[in-house]
Amino acid sequence: PELQRQEDGRKIELTLAAGADLHVSVLAEGVVPTEVFLDVEAGADHRSIAMQVRPGGRFRHVFRRLSSGFTFHARGGDDETGDREVTVRTIHPPQVAQIKAELKPPAYTRQPPVVQSGGGIEALTGTEVALAVSATDMVAEATAVFLESGKRLPLTATTTTDDSGSTTSWIGRFTVVGADRYQIELKGQNGLRNPNPGTYPIAALQDYAPVGRWLLPDDESGTLLLPEALLCMRGESHDDFGLAEAKLTIDGGKDRQRELVLASPSAQGELPKTLSFLELVELKPLLGDGKGAEGLSLWIHLADNREPKPNATDLPRRQVQI
Repeated sequence: PELQRQEDGRKIELTLAAGADLHVSVLAEGVVPTEVFLDVEAGADHRSIAMQVRPGGRFRHVFRRLSSGFTFHARGGDDETGDREVTVRTIHPPQVAQIKAELKPPAYTRQPPVVQSGGGIEALTGTEVALAVSATDMVAEATAVFLESGKRLPLTATTTTDDSGSTTSWIGRFTVVGADRYQIELKGQNGLRNPNPGTYPIAALQDYAPVGRWLLPDDESGTLLLPEALLCMRGESHDDFGLAEAKLTIDGGKDRQRELVLASPSAQGELPKTLSFLELVELKPLLGDGKGAEGLSLWIHLADNREPKPNATDLPRRQVQI
């Protein structure tokens, strides 16, 4: 994909995409010389390049990132012209002109689709991506190559027409499953590929578990109350996209337990992202016969609406001594 070759006897013509590297290997037969050169002609410029010695009578040189054409042949020992004359011609391959990514977040987030331009993608894991690529020249084939996962995504040509004329974009769809990098591999109508495609990052954002904290009781070592007292519980929590479950449990032991639901969907089915609660509970129904010291254990369970498996958090327990 980086080189085309035509051969006519001693003459060889190579066509490369501008920016490509050209690897040249020379094999010396008979008495192997200590040095081999490539005599290069580019217009009025004439120069000789010493090749690197390799085992087995071989010599090597790499022309890096070619931008224009030239002619060369090998010279070494008593052979001044080598067996071939090579003409190199460069052409400009198609390159990426623009990349747009339409991002459709997972349904549970209830977030609208957004469009990101420039190639870099930053999206929540599970986001569906519609990639649209336009090129500077006619393209025969386009592929998105993911460097970390090794996946290759063929892009499909789609033509749209508006007042300014017809434009062709190359479309591909994938789902963000983790951080990655990708390149757009473009092959021109002449079969040559862009040798130096740009690299674009994919940042996979995480839906984190809910966070919360106790405000009352605020002492982890335990709170002292009389049996006739009211137990005051206060706290707050929040989540990125919605609290599907927020449950407070009061356990007095011996099957004396009470559960309080702290969050529920609205009439439109929307889940709260932030929650502040204040609960007052009589102690007596949760206590035994009142003989001896007793205690209550309090804990809060939080879960979000992530799919397919929700994130969950349990706040540290609080103890109440009676």
